[in-house]
Amino acid sequence: MVMGRWFGERTTSSRNSRFQREQFVTTHFEEARAASRRTDGNIVYNLSIYDLSETTRLSWYSSDDDIKMCIVKGKDEDLCQNYIRVLAIPSQGSLLCCGTNAFRPLCRTYSINGNNYTQELEKPGQAMCPYDPTHNSTAVFVGK
Repeated sequence: MVMGRWFGERTTSSRNSRFQREQFVTTHFEEARAASRRTDGNIVYNLSIYDLSETTRLSWYSSDDDIKMCIVKGKDEDLCQNYIRVLAIPSQGSLLCCGTNAFRPLCRTYSINGNNYTQELEKPGQAMCPYDPTHNSTAVFVGK
């Protein structure tokens, strides 16, 4: 298992002039690669820890059908996105990523080759990731 330090925080952004959107951020520092991964809504940013420049990004948006179903169920449209809440590195060259996916959690496993991500597997994220991005939760990954 690759070790790293994780930090979670809640920030406020005024990207939309009509209202302020709370962001639910997860940050992972991987000392061996001098890299940091930071989430913001539907995106995982891979940053250099030296100057915080973006080296690559992984975008994962909810499908239109999942967003529509979330809205039909009475949820706020801004919360009907894929807030990425769980990041783990289960083994060298692998990334586990789970998101709220418009109140229908999903998890994906990606292989990492340099700064490139290749999706390997997608599975339901119930019991691994919260449904609601406002839910305060902690994920702990225990490897072999």
